[in-house]
Amino acid sequence: MINRTGEEIQIRFITDNGKVIEAVSNDISSYNMSHNIARDYPSIICRNPASIGRLANILYKTLQKKPTNLDRLALANFLSSSNLPSDIAKSCKFIEISFRGQTHKIKVYENGFYYIIIELHQIYLANQYNLSDILKDKIVVDAGANIGVFSLMCAAYSPKRIYAFEPIKETYDILVENVKENGLENIIFPINKAIGDIDTKMELSHDGVGDLSASISPDSKRGPLKFKQIIEVVSLDNFMKDEQVGYIKMDIEGYEENALNGGRNLIKKYKPILSFSAYHKKTDHERLPQIIKEMRSDYTFSLNKFDEEDFYCD
Repeated sequence: MINRTGEEIQIRFITDNGKVIEAVSNDISSYNMSHNIARDYPSIICRNPASIGRLANILYKTLQKKPTNLDRLALANFLSSSNLPSDIAKSCKFIEISFRGQTHKIKVYENGFYYIIIELHQIYLANQYNLSDILKDKIVVDAGANIGVFSLMCAAYSPKRIYAFEPIKETYDILVENVKENGLENIIFPINKAIGDIDTKMELSHDGVGDLSASISPDSKRGPLKFKQIIEVVSLDNFMKDEQVGYIKMDIEGYEENALNGGRNLIKKYKPILSFSAYHKKTDHERLPQIIKEMRSDYTFSLNKFDEEDFYCD
């Protein structure tokens, strides 16, 4: 497959004994985007009800657009080839990704197959955080790391090191497994904490392992969630100290303003590239750029819609 920025990606679904179930190819001309997602949608929800919000969003976007982009057609391939919901999702234990000369494995945890597919689409295919060779030799912060899909992609751009913050303990444990499975312990450093404006402990709500929308924000749009967990929160200024951070990615469900304020000194001093969610709160479009401009007036801003809405500031 070719992603949004023209880079080749190979993806293979693998059983626990190492057998390749399916290799996703670039021969996707026969797939009809809206038809195949609509066809598989009911069984996807039945197998993983927590994915309904994200999949509904993808389906909505799909029906609004002609299926001309390879990244979106590739998502149709994921969801429709080889009777995916009944065959691949059930037996797949790892998803293997070859990208920029590196091959990484992602563990498929229980009921997590479709979460990972969504992340592969957003992060690898749409490249929504706009990764590029500018990351080479930089220190990277991945705030809202989940099981590490973004950190793995980031590792292919040869950064100096990556600090991957994931507060949900069960999700963090899988992040640690993925780092070890790929031999990246000297590049990716998992941290079982959330990023905020002060060092404290808070209650986080989530729907289980790998939940892509776990939230500590009181303004979260989500309804009641199944689980609550007391988590540690740290500010980037206190945690990173004198680390010369060059790139910060954030997708932390409405807590971006707090996290940016908690990295105020770091941002003022080093002017890292910032790539973060811009849609969790109604005030994000106006408020988040204002906060950053108060720190440094020399940032330039782009509001990208490669998948979800994200600010890219450099």
